[in-house]
Amino acid sequence: MSRLKKIIAGLLISVIFYFLFRNIISYWGQVSDKLANINIYFILCAIGTYIIYCLILVQFWRFILGKLELYLGYMASLRIWISSMMIRYMPVGKGWSILGRVWLSKKEGLPKPQVLASIYLETVTAVIAGFLLAVIMGGFIGSDKLWFYKPGYILISVGLMLILLQPNILFKLMSRLLKLLKREPVDIKISSGDLWQITGFFLINWFLMGFIVYLIIRSLYPINIRLIPLVTGIYAMAWVLGFLVIIIPGGLGVREGVIAYLLSFYIPLPLASLAAVLSRLVFIISELILFLVVWGISPAKLKELIRRE
Repeated sequence: MSRLKKIIAGLLISVIFYFLFRNIISYWGQVSDKLANINIYFILCAIGTYIIYCLILVQFWRFILGKLELYLGYMASLRIWISSMMIRYMPVGKGWSILGRVWLSKKEGLPKPQVLASIYLETVTAVIAGFLLAVIMGGFIGSDKLWFYKPGYILISVGLMLILLQPNILFKLMSRLLKLLKREPVDIKISSGDLWQITGFFLINWFLMGFIVYLIIRSLYPINIRLIPLVTGIYAMAWVLGFLVIIIPGGLGVREGVIAYLLSFYIPLPLASLAAVLSRLVFIISELILFLVVWGISPAKLKELIRRE
């Protein structure tokens, strides 16, 4: 990432978190009361469920590798996946997460072109499933406060996603996009049925992610369980928008800003902002726990490594 892009990304992240924390601090009396009475059991449940979510994503990646006639053991896949995920929080751009997974996979004997193809296919189907779920769930809830939850918009969006899920159309668009981004082209050979199956997997997993975010909100505010579909759609939209801002690693700030804004239609803005920030902390802590467990790093060993540094 160029220095200018790093500066722009840093400014954007700073501005978003400034407004988020301003919302929290301006109503600190209300927020501090909720923090003092936070339900830690919901937080622990969210952490545990998110770790399960990550383990499922690893199996999804192995499934995609299998469709590309590549086979890798689960533990090796898990080590590669979680290590590459941790890279995305570093100020080096999103591409390094992909390069990290490719490099680690190559050490396991997997060819670079097919690994790249699996990552691109995983990413594209996750984005399509996330966006599709966002508009469908919004329409299901029937909110008239959010412009993108209009029935006409839903029909157009769903129709567009169905078109994009045709392999010949999707992969041509992917090739052009990679060429535009000056990335190495990939050759993906997969059937329409396999593509729909992968997208279906991600749709199901998005609901699990929505449940995790609901648990985080529920630890602060008595939100109705019937709003889980709405929360799922909100998080999916926030994730997609955060992903599309390519200069910001991990969608940091963008995702939280979108979550806080959309949640504020249903819970108080200060608590929506707090829930958005807390969700990021839960995800980072969960991934760090999984990383340490996978690589066999105990708390004592971690403390020793920090002391050496």
